[in-house]
Amino acid sequence: CGMEWMSAPLLLFTRTDRVLFLLNFVPYVLLPGLCFTVWRQFGVSRRVSWWWMWLAPTMYGFLLQAGSMGNDTFPVVYLLAAMSFAFRLGETHNFSDLAYSTVAMSLAIGAKPTALPLCLPWVLILARAGGLGGAAASVGTLFESVGRGWQKNFWRVLAVAVVVLLVSF
Repeated sequence: CGMEWMSAPLLLFTRTDRVLFLLNFVPYVLLPGLCFTVWRQFGVSRRVSWWWMWLAPTMYGFLLQAGSMGNDTFPVVYLLAAMSFAFRLGETHNFSDLAYSTVAMSLAIGAKPTALPLCLPWVLILARAGGLGGAAASVGTLFESVGRGWQKNFWRVLAVAVVVLLVSF
């Protein structure tokens, strides 16, 4: 799911490279809303989050790559979505939030392997959301805290695991 694999269908179907900027522009448009959501979930006040959701996307790296074909900043949307769904898992305890969070993190890693160190904050958010005592808790305990348990959701867990393996690396 790197930039090259995402640009191949655009080149194939449009027969031009003029639309390749959309691979960075569309995630850039989603960045303010995700910034606001994640900062609110971190506990930042609504007013401060509102101001920073407009200021953060205007940072030098994001602004320059929004209209270009560079591939350094577009996984930020996946990272913020993974963190947002991990925070939501603590509120809802739904399996779908865990699945979406896991798939979003694997998309970020598959798109840019340098995002791998950002798995640590994500795991800490998941551990906190699952009501676990720390990041050393096992994956099985996390699935148990999600609701009905992973034994009853075996096929859903298997489907998410397959998707995660396909999109990462």
